[in-house]
Amino acid sequence: MSEAFFNMLASGTEHTALSAGTKVVDKEGNSKQGEKLKEREGAANVVAVMAELGLDVTEAVRDRLSPAMIESADLVISMAEPETVPEYLATSPKARFWTFPDPKNASLEDTRQLRDDIRVKVEELLVEISGK
Repeated sequence: MSEAFFNMLASGTEHTALSAGTKVVDKEGNSKQGEKLKEREGAANVVAVMAELGLDVTEAVRDRLSPAMIESADLVISMAEPETVPEYLATSPKARFWTFPDPKNASLEDTRQLRDDIRVKVEELLVEISGK
């Protein structure tokens, strides 16, 4: 959700967002790298509430965060569970940590609220980085 909001709201600026996860595996430890959001278990409400705003996130693909991604970024926003944060992210001066509940299997209303809360944080971030 944050990547979609950032890229929509920052359209026409020099800023872009990429999304990546710290834990891109299933319960059995199998890689979910490349999995599309529309295929992800428990993500139907995320897809639905973003569609309510005209944002299609169905094709958003899961990628695993890497040290190279952090190195090439100006700023890294993490919403990962603390126990999944790798040391290279935890110690990076580029990292900021936002705390939001996991939307997996959340109700439609809770997912809407989460969507709206994330949008506010993204809007605040854009104001900050644009200097306005």
